[in-house]
Amino acid sequence: MDTSSNKRSFRRQILFGYGVATLLTAIVLVWGLVNLLRLGQASDAILRENYRSILAAEKMRGAIQQQQAATVFLLVKTDRPLIQRLSGTQQQFLLNLAKAKDNITIPGEAEVLKELEQEYIE
Repeated sequence: MDTSSNKRSFRRQILFGYGVATLLTAIVLVWGLVNLLRLGQASDAILRENYRSILAAEKMRGAIQQQQAATVFLLVKTDRPLIQRLSGTQQQFLLNLAKAKDNITIPGEAEVLKELEQEYIE
């Protein structure tokens, strides 16, 4: 009888050990999932902020291309609608430059935008 009692006690100890190990594994799994979700939210916020800057830069590039095309046509022929289009693209560029300045997300971005503005004005 003593042997069967020892066997049951040994089984309980083994089950208790496995239970503790399983519980610790579950805790680590939950902790990892919580941290992964937090990291995902942080990276999503960073991407959203940078997307606004990228979109503004893309629009500025488009405005510059339109200004170049309008300038070439103005060299050939002076046309009032073309002058208005050129003025509109200048406003579009400056508006998107202001948006980019409003959404500075990385170090050094402010200096680049300031230099871009100075080059554009000159």
